[in-house]
Amino acid sequence: MRSILFAALFVLAAFAQESKPAKSEDDDDPRTPVADLRANKDENKRYLLMGPTPKASVPKDGYRLLVVLPGGPGGADFKTFVRNIRSNVLTDDWLVAELVAVMWKPDQETIWPDKLSPVTKMRFTTDEFVADVVAEVGKKHKLDKRYSFVMGWSSSGHVVYNLSLQEKPLFTGFYVAMAVFHPRELPPLKAAKDRAYFIDHSPDDERCPFKDAETARDALKKAGAKVELVTYKGGHGWFDDPFARMKRGIRFLEEQGAGAKK
Repeated sequence: MRSILFAALFVLAAFAQESKPAKSEDDDDPRTPVADLRANKDENKRYLLMGPTPKASVPKDGYRLLVVLPGGPGGADFKTFVRNIRSNVLTDDWLVAELVAVMWKPDQETIWPDKLSPVTKMRFTTDEFVADVVAEVGKKHKLDKRYSFVMGWSSSGHVVYNLSLQEKPLFTGFYVAMAVFHPRELPPLKAAKDRAYFIDHSPDDERCPFKDAETARDALKKAGAKVELVTYKGGHGWFDDPFARMKRGIRFLEEQGAGAKK
């Protein structure tokens, strides 16, 4: 009986580690305040804006912006982890906007629906949600549009690929982790030319096959994109010092994205 109980607790612990990454010593970092907001005063368009640092001067060229679409159920319970991205990975000249996914129906399987992957009863697409948040943040804060990145993992990875292939994308850099890659469910890949992608995936991932990351890297490079694929140990989840990889990813996107043309 005790062995069964221990096994059950181990499974629950593993799931918790995958879904809710461990906290860090910066959980209460005073330089990263969090505002719980609604884009266009729409209760369904909830987002958490992290930053700016209190009393810090506005950067000369404006703030850099990272938009985060959490994986899994896409809920606000990733707030601590996303806040720690700003605390551990980014500098004071960055703002982070974490979007909260909308559950349009109880049995919704596609957490972040878009035009090519819709769900019944949805009133707007993830693309529209993202655009409204970026526009609202831009009204409140001066933004340096050369450094506007979007990050997604697992259930939100397909949306990042979709956003990257728009004719006039909102972002200059795209960070995709532990996600599937289904080109038939995306706009034409030719739009990826000269755009920057950082792909973060574990070869041990049994939920989202690693071959999808390799396929994405090869297909995007063939289309003319600038792509870096990094690996880590541990399977599907934020394992093996993720903040170090994020620093590498942000640096790559800064160097390869539109900001590099300055």
